[in-house]
Amino acid sequence: MEMDMSNEKAPSTLLPEGWRNFKVKNVEEKTSKGGNEMLVFTLQDSEFDSCDDVYAIMTQGKRWFLKGILKACGVEVLDGDVYKFELGDLMGKYIEGRVEHYPDKYTNREGLEVEKIKHKIADFKEGIPF
Repeated sequence: MEMDMSNEKAPSTLLPEGWRNFKVKNVEEKTSKGGNEMLVFTLQDSEFDSCDDVYAIMTQGKRWFLKGILKACGVEVLDGDVYKFELGDLMGKYIEGRVEHYPDKYTNREGLEVEKIKHKIADFKEGIPF
């Protein structure tokens, strides 16, 4: 028997709120369900052995989140606010992300409504190696 387990991840640890150090483990170009081109950043927390994916839309007018990540990664900015980079340039970079908590309601596989606290990474700045 052969099974591709490359997309299997352990459940994410609820990270404490506030600024946290991350390492960019991977960056992939994908298309969202809504048809928007995006970059998916896999970020490894410095304290916990967990990774989070963050989704940065590349559609003009919706790139403010991507711009923040690129600035935090130290991407070269040319005249006119043009960012010049290759995906490989972003991997291995150390950045800080501001973690926020929010309530999440969903229906589980048994049909029961569940409410729990989740986190998201809402903002970025340059980080330090760990």
